[in-house]
Amino acid sequence: MEMGLLQASQLAEYPTMATDFVDYRAVIREKNKIYHLAYEQFKINQTKYHSTYDQFCTENAYWLSDFARFMTFKIHFKEKDWGSWPAEIKNRQKAALTTLEKKLIDQIDYQKFCSISFLDSGSPAEIL
Repeated sequence: MEMGLLQASQLAEYPTMATDFVDYRAVIREKNKIYHLAYEQFKINQTKYHSTYDQFCTENAYWLSDFARFMTFKIHFKEKDWGSWPAEIKNRQKAALTTLEKKLIDQIDYQKFCSISFLDSGSPAEIL
């Protein structure tokens, strides 16, 4: 799905990565900057993509929400393994999960956005 969220000129500031080795941390850092920029544009123009996004979320509901929450919580808890998260979150206590989800809803939605972008195309370039 090519969304047209970013212009080529917006990507000019991002570095070209080495071709003889992969610096995974650098790739992830730069990829996340691009995805965040695209996500901000997506939120501004959400009505344009609303039906596609909702359809994706509905079709993938069996895994998407749990995945998006997990990825968001992992970042929130400073990349610690889930076994060291607070017990009420680790044990999925409803009240604690609801409170944390409300606090982190934008980040959870960001993870869903990244999922639709990646799964639909397999390449971040396709969301531009």
